[in-house]
Amino acid sequence: MLARGILTSPFSAVGAVLPVVACGLTALGCGSSSGSHYGPPPSTGQTTAPIRSANSGSVATTTSSAPTNAAPTLDVSPQASVLPLNQAHLLTATATDDGLPAGTLTYAWSQVSGPEAAWFSLPTLPELRVGLPAEGTYVIRCEVSDGEQTIAVEVQLEGKEIEEVPAFPEVGFLSRTLVGEEAGKAYYDTLDPDGERDTLDGFLRVNGFDQGGPDVEAVYFNAGDLGFGRAMSAKVIDNNTMAFVTTNHANLNDVINDADEIATVVMEITPGPNGGPSFTKFFVYDGNGERVTGADLDGHGTKYVPDLCISCHGGEAQPIVNGVYGNGGDIGARLLPFDAQTFEFTNRNGFTRADQEAPLKELNEAVYNSPVVSDTVKELIEGWYGGPGLPLDTQKDDFVPTEWVKETELYLEVYAPSCRTCHANMDAPLDFATSDVFLAHSPKIQAELEKRTMPDSRRTFEAFWSSPRPALLAASLTNPTPVTVPLGLPQVAVEVEREIETDSANFLLDVRVDFAGLAEVAVADPQDMIDAAAARITELGQQRQILINEGRGLLVQDVDERIDDLDRRRDRMVAWLNDNTLAQLQTQQAQLMDDWDDLLDRANRRLANANGRARGQVRDETRFNINNLVNNLRGGVRRLQQLQRSLHSASAPVRPAGE
Repeated sequence: MLARGILTSPFSAVGAVLPVVACGLTALGCGSSSGSHYGPPPSTGQTTAPIRSANSGSVATTTSSAPTNAAPTLDVSPQASVLPLNQAHLLTATATDDGLPAGTLTYAWSQVSGPEAAWFSLPTLPELRVGLPAEGTYVIRCEVSDGEQTIAVEVQLEGKEIEEVPAFPEVGFLSRTLVGEEAGKAYYDTLDPDGERDTLDGFLRVNGFDQGGPDVEAVYFNAGDLGFGRAMSAKVIDNNTMAFVTTNHANLNDVINDADEIATVVMEITPGPNGGPSFTKFFVYDGNGERVTGADLDGHGTKYVPDLCISCHGGEAQPIVNGVYGNGGDIGARLLPFDAQTFEFTNRNGFTRADQEAPLKELNEAVYNSPVVSDTVKELIEGWYGGPGLPLDTQKDDFVPTEWVKETELYLEVYAPSCRTCHANMDAPLDFATSDVFLAHSPKIQAELEKRTMPDSRRTFEAFWSSPRPALLAASLTNPTPVTVPLGLPQVAVEVEREIETDSANFLLDVRVDFAGLAEVAVADPQDMIDAAAARITELGQQRQILINEGRGLLVQDVDERIDDLDRRRDRMVAWLNDNTLAQLQTQQAQLMDDWDDLLDRANRRLANANGRARGQVRDETRFNINNLVNNLRGGVRRLQQLQRSLHSASAPVRPAGE
């Protein structure tokens, strides 16, 4: 645990880097009210044709002997690629120049065309990470300028849906710009030019943790977003000088026993290297205490600081010029409040919620008094602790701001657990300080519900979609339209989680996610889907002939692709039905429901007479039994979902955009 082992070196385990992040509404600009590097890349105002050098063609004879500035040369690779959707792909610009007029090249990437706005990394670097959100052809343009001469190259990318598309989107989650490792290196070099914080021990010395240890430490399981046991400590010199250290472990027992540290994330509120007002700085260290630039938090690849932190702490990525991170490294990020109702605690003496209330309040007081706290977070902390002055000793879980009282259920059941932590850090109106402001965003929220692209971290996303929250949210919106959400089976898992109180019941969250998929089996009849696919193929064939008669070749090609996709997936589903996979799936599903009651009864009877290690054993056995109940069902669920996606795509109108 941090109070005993934070200065010990070397660290005992190597693991993934785990910064603090929670949820957000992706399309609503999470982390930045302006969204400078989020969504479509900025337009350069150029034509689609490569820009010719201003000196191209004949050159007038002059009497000067000064060398003539030639345009840079530029190559972008790959020139053309077929790329899976919703994954980050790398484009590399290689430029050469004669060094005139100043020996400095600038880069500008933009999107020329495509069915939707591609996801971009920072568009001023030689390497661009790009994600394609929908099938179709995208043209991406790179311009390089030496200050006088400019050259441009365009590349064509083809987005294709892959066979196994993850339910959790890969692109845009926990990352606003898909920046690469070069951004993290530039950020660290700008904030820490002398390398004093290259190691965790160095950071601790710089911030005074070696002088008597931390001022406060809380221990909890962060069940609301990343799902780690945490020792969270702080050193507060004054309201403008403070540091927070988050040591992550796999579970609470490891935290308490000071064992198997996975990684440490730190936040420092101090002036920049050249002075000025204090601002928030982020550093990440691996299990060995060595500083690293990024983390894979959701199984979809590494994302890098500080962009990874912006997703929830707010702020805006800055441009990198000649290896220097913009604005002195100040991204405008804020501190998150410590929300006890999203945490889990153990029953061990000294580590229960009651034991942790005092240190959690002290941590929240530091946030409240810091120069980087938002007005909405200050109001939230005041509400938790009884108003200005924070007179209460324990946090009120049922606090509802006055401006939300008329939507109390929506606030407590949906907004507080799934949205509040991140959005409270944003600028108005995305801080959703009132229910009226929240509901004014109904069209955007409705679109996010339909696309299932929120909340903004995997654990929060899965908890949201494995519960009744989507239905409650949809019903609360202005002019709501129906949203298909799996309510039956996931709700069973929710009730199980509430009834089985273990040392760390979070493992049931994963089961709830599986139940969300299983519910698709309950509501979707494969034979009906196959029949619908056949009917749509017939309809598309008729449309195809009409388009041929009208000479509309491009649309004919589009129809052919839809027919081929439906044919392929329908044939796979028919083969699946013919080998009795469906019957096996339905039998397993029925058995699963029958086994739930027995499993719950056994677990609760054993837990009633267990404590300590025995409770942990019951937890592990329950996890094992539940996993056995659901593992074999996942393949079938994926196949159903694939055909559903294909049917949805094939049902779109056959017409060019804008017609």
